[in-house]
Amino acid sequence: MAEGNYHKPEMNWQAADLNKEWQKFRKHVQFVFDGPLCDKSEKAKVSYLMLYVGEKGREIFETFTFSPAGDNQPEPKETLQAVFAKFEEYAAPRKNEIMLTVRFQRRKQVEGESFDNFVTDLKLLVKDCGYDNPDRMVHDAIMVGCLKVQVQEKCLDEGDALTLEKAIQIGQSQELSSQGVKDLHPDEDVKINALNRERQAGNPPGKRNTSKPSQNAQKPKPWQSQPKETTCGKCGYDASHETCPAIGSKCLFCSRKNHFAQVCRQRQRAVRSLWEEAESGTQPQETPEQYSYNAQMHIRGIYALSDANDSNAFFETVYIGDKPLRCQLDTGAKVSVLPAKHLRAVGINAQIAPTNIVLTSFSNHKLVPMGKISLETRYGDTAIPIEYYVVDIDQVPVLSGSASEGLGLLA
Repeated sequence: MAEGNYHKPEMNWQAADLNKEWQKFRKHVQFVFDGPLCDKSEKAKVSYLMLYVGEKGREIFETFTFSPAGDNQPEPKETLQAVFAKFEEYAAPRKNEIMLTVRFQRRKQVEGESFDNFVTDLKLLVKDCGYDNPDRMVHDAIMVGCLKVQVQEKCLDEGDALTLEKAIQIGQSQELSSQGVKDLHPDEDVKINALNRERQAGNPPGKRNTSKPSQNAQKPKPWQSQPKETTCGKCGYDASHETCPAIGSKCLFCSRKNHFAQVCRQRQRAVRSLWEEAESGTQPQETPEQYSYNAQMHIRGIYALSDANDSNAFFETVYIGDKPLRCQLDTGAKVSVLPAKHLRAVGINAQIAPTNIVLTSFSNHKLVPMGKISLETRYGDTAIPIEYYVVDIDQVPVLSGSASEGLGLLA
């Protein structure tokens, strides 16, 4: 190949991201030295490099200080390795890490983008951010930016045990599961999060309605149960099971045995009374206080208000008895909320007190709790009684601002 028949490298010293521009330039130069100029001497290649870097680059070269040459060794300024290293040192501190970090933190998965493509882009972006632990930053970015709420919830459930590999595995598994459900129901617009679907459709919580109602159809009521031929009246699950899991258990609402709270008739009557009074425009004898409480897990909202680099900023583990309970700290919540499944997990044998409180979410949806219960809660050396409102939904327990402050979690 003739010496002049190639595209000569040019270095742009005015580039906004100087380090990235230098890396591109060096790769181009290396291709030239390994190709058309492969027969040139080391000293000659340095001279070619001085041509390629331009006048600005030669001015920068004059500011470099090289160590003295050893015995029978060439001058460092006449070797490519030493000259490249000096230019690398000059360009590296000038990369715009702030801009690169902002670009990384703003990266969100877009609708229709595959999870693997999203993760690959995060891995490429994080390389130039200068983080001490890039894997930690990537798995945090997956939790914040992933479209699937289920992925975020499962990552949070892992807590400190979460690794980048585990976060990727969770995301890939969820994507495969979602695609499998769509393949099974090609004619349906499948929504994995049934709770979100109910609330987006304006239905009262506690009733799942997958069919399209007619214009004259009445809204389903929260006390209406599933058809008897498909669900068990004791546990509320599929009636095809051989042994009902509710047999021998105690209801968290009425304390009677052999049924779960989700199908408790006393609870259904209480819920029905509240909803009928609300629909008729009348108020209960004791007007329910309405507290502002986020009934769903808004992970994106949490990180928008906090340092996205610290995934533990809004979560702490407290103890009820000797059982750990990982809670979300919500300084804007006026009440503490404990899902029924977590109450069962801590193994406290206490009756839930009835309440006429109606919780109101930020989206103005009503959530009727099963009742309330006071439990001594401990964090470190501090133990205080906290009143929890027990709800029959699947979400992380929430500690209100006053409860968090009382436990010393906001110091």
